[in-house]
Amino acid sequence: MLKKFFFNHTEAPPTFIDSIEDKEQVHIIRLKGPIDMFTIPSIQELKEEAEKEKGMISKNILLNFGKVTHIDGATCALLLNILSELKQEKHKLVITNASEELKNMMEISKIGELFLVYETETQGLEELKKEEV
Repeated sequence: MLKKFFFNHTEAPPTFIDSIEDKEQVHIIRLKGPIDMFTIPSIQELKEEAEKEKGMISKNILLNFGKVTHIDGATCALLLNILSELKQEKHKLVITNASEELKNMMEISKIGELFLVYETETQGLEELKKEEV
């Protein structure tokens, strides 16, 4: 459902999304390129449009940062925003393949302990499965 929205909503898929996979209880969003103060306004705009669609954000979200090339402080602010919205709906946010830069930025800003961060997508999915039981 989320995949259809992002890939059919515009003429071309957003430059910051490599792929989206909708699984039973999770949207897997594989990001790419820079996720920073220059791309975040576009991300916010699409996220807000997706939220207006009934049932669009109705699952846990796994963000795979494996192909992300640059992040900044705005990235952490975006992650906090997404986490807050998901928690209100009783959903979880999992971050995988985070660069050392992102991990350090989250640690320095004292938000690292708020997130479920895993080295691989498989580990993140396993954690979500454990929490379902």
